[in-house]
Amino acid sequence: ETWLKNRLQEALNQPFISFDEVISKYEMGVYFIYDGHELLYIGMTTRPGHNRIKEIIGGFRKHTFNRKSMAQYFRGRGYAMHILSTANHKRDWIDNGIISPNEFKEVQREVNNSIKQTLRFKFYEVRFFNIEFLEHYAIATLQPLYND
Repeated sequence: ETWLKNRLQEALNQPFISFDEVISKYEMGVYFIYDGHELLYIGMTTRPGHNRIKEIIGGFRKHTFNRKSMAQYFRGRGYAMHILSTANHKRDWIDNGIISPNEFKEVQREVNNSIKQTLRFKFYEVRFFNIEFLEHYAIATLQPLYND
């Protein structure tokens, strides 16, 4: 546990960087997403970081953080939604007239723009096997808003 605690502290000591800076990372690692100083999400990538992190703005089907961010935007518009599923919510909502395809696209654009322009990131390069131990420890310790 001491080893994990020390790695987490090193990760948290990383400087804040922008979306453009974080998608330039070619290493595997653990990433932290902040709104101001509020920690929203912790994720990891065992592929080059730039590939995984670009998926955050790839749409609600590509990344959990995007789905949860969209659900938050919909709740702000008065819709009762916990999380947007990858399977049926969008189609069901459109087919049942709850939301228009254009409103859905508008919310996706707003979420993606917010991620790119407003949120801040930290990236901690991790070069060891079982990177998920650090990710799970960080989530359990810090309890970010959008991690379950």
